[in-house]
Amino acid sequence: MSGMKGLAVIVGAMLGAMAVIAIVATVLSP
Repeated sequence: MSGMKGLAVIVGAMLGAMAVIAIVATVLSP
């Protein structure tokens, strides 16, 4: 279970990072 929890945290962090990058790109785009 701990392994799956760690994987979920990693996936969540990746999705969160992509969301932040997408938002920043949208805001900075002319």
